[in-house]
Amino acid sequence: MPRADLLALTLDDLNVLSNRGLVKRAQRELESEEFTCQSAESSDGTVTFQWSDGFDCTLPADSVICDRHCTCTATTLCRHLIRSVLAYQRQSGLPPTEDPKQSEPGSAALPTPSNQSWNPGKIPDTELAQHFKATQLKQLQRQFDTNQVIELMGGSKPTARLHSSGHTIRFLVPGDLRYTYCDCATPAPCSHVPLAIWAFRQLQPHQKSGIISTETQSEAAPIELLDDIEAALCELIRTGLKGLSDALLGRFQRLEQHCRKAVLIWPAEILVELIQECDRYRQRDARFSPSHVVELIGELCIRMDAIRNATGVVPQLFIRGTQNDRITELGAARLIGLGCGVQTHKQNVRLTSYFQDTDSGAVMAFSRNFTDVPITQAELPKEFWQLAQTKVLKQTSMEQIGAGQLLIKSGKRSPDFQLIPGRSQIIINPQTFQWESLRAPLLVENFSELQDRLKHLPPSSLSSRRQTETIQVFSVHYVKSAKFCAVEQAVIAKIEDQLGYEAKMYFPFNNRAHLGIETLLKSLTQMKLLFLAGNVHLKSNQIVIVPISLVFLKNETKFFLQPWIHSIKEQDTKINKLDKYDNYNSNLARISVEQYFSYCLETIADILLIGAEQIDARLMSLLKNVYNIGLDLGLEHLLNALKQILTLQGEDYSQLQNSQVSLESQFLELMLIVRISQDF
Repeated sequence: MPRADLLALTLDDLNVLSNRGLVKRAQRELESEEFTCQSAESSDGTVTFQWSDGFDCTLPADSVICDRHCTCTATTLCRHLIRSVLAYQRQSGLPPTEDPKQSEPGSAALPTPSNQSWNPGKIPDTELAQHFKATQLKQLQRQFDTNQVIELMGGSKPTARLHSSGHTIRFLVPGDLRYTYCDCATPAPCSHVPLAIWAFRQLQPHQKSGIISTETQSEAAPIELLDDIEAALCELIRTGLKGLSDALLGRFQRLEQHCRKAVLIWPAEILVELIQECDRYRQRDARFSPSHVVELIGELCIRMDAIRNATGVVPQLFIRGTQNDRITELGAARLIGLGCGVQTHKQNVRLTSYFQDTDSGAVMAFSRNFTDVPITQAELPKEFWQLAQTKVLKQTSMEQIGAGQLLIKSGKRSPDFQLIPGRSQIIINPQTFQWESLRAPLLVENFSELQDRLKHLPPSSLSSRRQTETIQVFSVHYVKSAKFCAVEQAVIAKIEDQLGYEAKMYFPFNNRAHLGIETLLKSLTQMKLLFLAGNVHLKSNQIVIVPISLVFLKNETKFFLQPWIHSIKEQDTKINKLDKYDNYNSNLARISVEQYFSYCLETIADILLIGAEQIDARLMSLLKNVYNIGLDLGLEHLLNALKQILTLQGEDYSQLQNSQVSLESQFLELMLIVRISQDF
């Protein structure tokens, strides 16, 4: 019988077991047929290879491949063993699953193992007993039964994320614990493997993915601390940012430290961002965003309510964070750029480039805020591509960072997975966009598996605050359709994977990215789309991708597009902005629900600037307008807080100042609603 373990190993698995350079070299040697071999397979399943370059490889059936199985002098898994595994798969007649048009020019598609799903929960206890002592299993069982939160992702390579300990386990070969990979330093199978297997056993028969929580009893909510935070927020709303005092700012700083001591890591991180925005306001920094302050306060209120109530629907670990969510030292690493995205706020623009560490598979971000205030009224704001040309890191622009690969000797990673470069040298080189070598679960080849996983994730306001949590890279088989939708003011495309599952690409129009949107439309219709990277979410049970970059193939040449920051090069065909794109229509009588909440956010931000105690007739008129439009949209039940504010107001504005506590709590409720609307 063919060796199931050798047939199950993919190129990504071999990258994990060795390194990408060795795998690529072994591929080239096998494809070029530079070396020949004689192979034999014994009755017990042992496979031997005698290569023409003088090296012999033995692959015993009862052990995993390692350096001892080759006659060369390498002390780690060598290219001869990798070459032998690939040759064995080719000889076994595995069908190639890669589209020849998507492979490197001039290269032949290698056979790839089957992508059939399996469940590690079916691995029996007898198999565990072969690798772990009985006393160790009992200890691990007690650990599993106490406050574990494990996110499970099914598929041909099932994955388990142990949020309690911060480790990720991937099962490479069905039923074989020797071929498991964990990002801890312990040889396989490590002590995290039984925890993952027991978690998979708790999935329902119809489930492939899910979140398993064994939290028996949540830690008591620090009510006094939460009350202090809410009181400080009420004071900020009452006085406004305009009346922010040193005492209140110092109070927020102390509350942030108290949150960390109470292991409320994500609330502490929100307070850090809130303090940063307050500092920017006081320093008249144009990067200050009042709407972001409203979003931060709203998210903080959501998390505090969830901590107080502790219903168990969402694990407290997601809401509070853990001690593992801290600044982490990074050693030497190679980071593959995944493109650059854009977030706009009042008076500032945030550009963010994303990377994957080739060794650990971790995804990180590098961000820069740019002042977005024209010097004169006649001057238009800079287009996004112009901002992306600014030198931000070692004389390199955000455009080059997003499209390149970074070689770093040291650095740090913040709790929200922001890259903090060290003082040591950073080398930024171009890349060849061989994204088929990206590590899972970042790389998605089966849309259905990702869709099943997204169904079980809590909204962003109640989950991990890692900025890269929603970033995915899709291997695209076919673009079913691509067009500009005048109703939604966006480029919309339907893409399919190799199994025919469908996802929706949605790129909203922005005047300052018109060059990118025109190039995107042109490329989708004239080139072969290989890969698509972007932020993902579920809408109407369908995967929606907002792209940050795309890899196309045309005439055996790869073209990398970052639509948010794309600029027209001299050699490109001139692209004109089309008249069909309409600017944002501010006629509030015809706005969508999404636009309505954006308008509501801006109105609350204006009030937060001056403070509730300074509210005037103009702002009250805006609030009335917000309420009336919400009624027209059928959002009456969501606007009870705003209704209470208007009831207090009446015809005498002085009544507001006589009911400050009630007024401030209603504003907190309104900020909460606006923030949670962004998740849905």
